[in-house]
Amino acid sequence: SPTPIVLEAEKGISKAVSGFGDITLIEGKEYTHSVMLISNKTYVKSLIQFPSTRLGATGKGGTGSGTWCWSSGGGVNLSVSNTFVSSRSTFTATCGTETEANPVYNFELSNSFASAVSGEDKPAVERNFPTWSADASHTNRGWSNELMSDEDTKAVFNTTPASWSDATTNSVYWLAGRPINPSVSVTATNNTLDLRFLVSYGALIQYSGDSDSGAWDTECDTTPCIGMIRTGGFDTNVTIE
Repeated sequence: SPTPIVLEAEKGISKAVSGFGDITLIEGKEYTHSVMLISNKTYVKSLIQFPSTRLGATGKGGTGSGTWCWSSGGGVNLSVSNTFVSSRSTFTATCGTETEANPVYNFELSNSFASAVSGEDKPAVERNFPTWSADASHTNRGWSNELMSDEDTKAVFNTTPASWSDATTNSVYWLAGRPINPSVSVTATNNTLDLRFLVSYGALIQYSGDSDSGAWDTECDTTPCIGMIRTGGFDTNVTIE
């Protein structure tokens, strides 16, 4: 589609999405992979209950302390270090009671990836696993992620060589290739494309532990803190109905 499509995925919810336009597939041909071009800025909204009190952001609704914690706005740029944990005022999650809870969207800007090369601790603009089925107990056929500066051009780093001290890229899009498992074929009676998003692990919690002196707000030394709720990732699959 020439116009960006905003897709809001919810666990266990099926939705009709408009804006895709006409999609032409060849009858009888086997399709094994799907490729999507999405924004490198994603959003997540979440509400989580804990067994004991946690501390969250101050000044973002609620008491900032309680067994319920939720995304409170803000986010993270993955090309820079996360200094947000040094003060509760900069947290992007807050806590309180269930009646106080008011989750809002947090953003995550995927300006770079961690390298997929084993033992290589440096940022990357690609994170590809072409032999995933051989490396793990899965039946799919590998998947790939590429950061793009436009629809046709791979992103590059601002500095060479790239390091985590400055991992900024000119990326705008995230090109995500995924296997279709099992593969699908279009027939005269099966011709409806069903795009499925797995969002069961869509939220990732940044947690201080019982004590993490030096990195987190000093209050987190005595009561565990929830500093951030961020995008935990998603997966996709395609079926033909």
